[in-house]
Amino acid sequence: MNGFAVGALILFCVGLLFSGIWIALRRRAYRRELKYDPRQDCVLGIAPGGVETISITCDSTGFILPELPANAVSVCLELRLQATTKGSVFDPLVEIFCGNFLDKQFFERGVSGTRFLNVTRLIRAGVQTGKRVILRGFHVAWPPGRAWLHVCHESIRSDDRVLVIAPHPDDAELAAFGLYADTRATIVTVTAGDGSDRYTGKNGGMRLTRTQIGRMRVLDSIIVPQIGGVPREQILNLAYPDGRLSEMRASPAVDFCQGDADALNFTGLRQLNLSPLLRGGAECTWRSLVADIVYVLALTKPTIIVLPDPWLDPHTDHAATTAAVCEALRETGQRDGRFFLTCVHNRWSELIPLGPTGSGVPLPPRKGGESPEIDSFYSHVLSPERLTEKYLALEAMHDVRELSECPPQSMRSLRRKLRTIAGASVHGMGFPPTSLLRRAVRPDEVFAVMSVPALMKKISSFITTRDEEGELAVR
Repeated sequence: MNGFAVGALILFCVGLLFSGIWIALRRRAYRRELKYDPRQDCVLGIAPGGVETISITCDSTGFILPELPANAVSVCLELRLQATTKGSVFDPLVEIFCGNFLDKQFFERGVSGTRFLNVTRLIRAGVQTGKRVILRGFHVAWPPGRAWLHVCHESIRSDDRVLVIAPHPDDAELAAFGLYADTRATIVTVTAGDGSDRYTGKNGGMRLTRTQIGRMRVLDSIIVPQIGGVPREQILNLAYPDGRLSEMRASPAVDFCQGDADALNFTGLRQLNLSPLLRGGAECTWRSLVADIVYVLALTKPTIIVLPDPWLDPHTDHAATTAAVCEALRETGQRDGRFFLTCVHNRWSELIPLGPTGSGVPLPPRKGGESPEIDSFYSHVLSPERLTEKYLALEAMHDVRELSECPPQSMRSLRRKLRTIAGASVHGMGFPPTSLLRRAVRPDEVFAVMSVPALMKKISSFITTRDEEGELAVR
């Protein structure tokens, strides 16, 4: 063997070694973010009667669109996906194509099991019965044969009154900007958002006090919904302390803005509101929060209430917000209407929804038995113009916009920056992997739908907080 062959063999072996290391590091980083095994089936989780299922034949290239019910609103396609070898390293995606319509939906690396593709926009694009819908899998395949279209009839009526109750500034925009911009909506934000960790002064960034952060984010929550056309009289921030709603619920009569040197100026922040929906004489207590919501419910008489999903969203403030609304509904005796449940922080991974900005949103993964059955699901389609407005709204939110860091001022900070860039190159999930802009600027907003009586019946026995772990416990 000559010297050239030996050198080529050495280079090949070194390349093979580094490729193996790169793949191992990439998989390890992804597993840290995903936090569940993608080799399992997800369930639709809809109660009988809430969905109409149509059996179709789907081969490796697509299916013929069958005749759908005239009142079909939201539609998903059930497929059993299997990642290829490359699909354990790169992001599997399914491309949906028909005529001028094109969508891409991404799934977990290593996926193996039942998943639900959201084809609502395909139907809304006017694709006719009998047309062939082309499916192209990249790093993923599915067995040809029987598949199912699940059709839901839940819709937004012209006389619906939508009440979006967001735990923090920006939660309403992240989960439901398109919905509230396209309807007659009222936006209520529960906390001042003062618990943000973005303004600590690290890496040469700006350092703000808790009071300054609270004032900035309260103003964000009041001003930004106006980008979506919501009148300022229909926008309200209740200014309760961020990160403490579960504590307040545990001690409902305690004033959490008294006796604390770093306490919020509760009254001053509430005075930033311009809405007549603000109740006078409030205190920084759980009982006062519930009374605030009772007051808003009485004035707005909502037919749709948008809230965090207490079974999928583990954030303690989000769970406590849903609990507060349920307490208020018990006091008012309201039993009509629907809940549209959102999930900003998915309990299984902050990567969800997967894929880049602008890609489609499949139904979020639900595992059998982890949550009660929902009544239906609703997928709200954002027009290109509305999607642009949503991006502008989120960029206007100080806690969502991408901050430009100060250039490295020392070798230590330079090394940290280089490690971050190298890590992003290895794991391939973007930087940061859990970017809110990446996850939220999508043409679909997907909601789990439950009637008020159904959720009220189930929530009292299911919601509790795990203070030690800082997440929702479902029992």
